[in-house]
Amino acid sequence: MNEAFLTIVDDKLCVDRTVFELDDLRGVRQYFQENGYTSSQFYPEGENDIDKLHKIIEKMGELSPECREGDMDSYYLN
Repeated sequence: MNEAFLTIVDDKLCVDRTVFELDDLRGVRQYFQENGYTSSQFYPEGENDIDKLHKIIEKMGELSPECREGDMDSYYLN
C-alpha cells in the first residue's frame, strides 16, 4: 500500500513535503494519482490539528470548481 503523509504547514495542506495552496484541491488529487497513493496518514502535532485539517480541506473544497456548493459530504480528498 502506498500512503501519503499529511501535515499542516502555514495553515495549508502539506502532502509529504509538498505544500498546496487552499485553491489547489485539483493539484492535491493529481499528486495522489501521480504517486499512486491509495491512502493517507495524518499525525497531529497539537490538540487542535485535527480540527485545523478539517477546516483546511473544507476550505479547499469551497474554493474548488469541482465541488458544488453543499455537495461535500466528507473530508476525503479522493
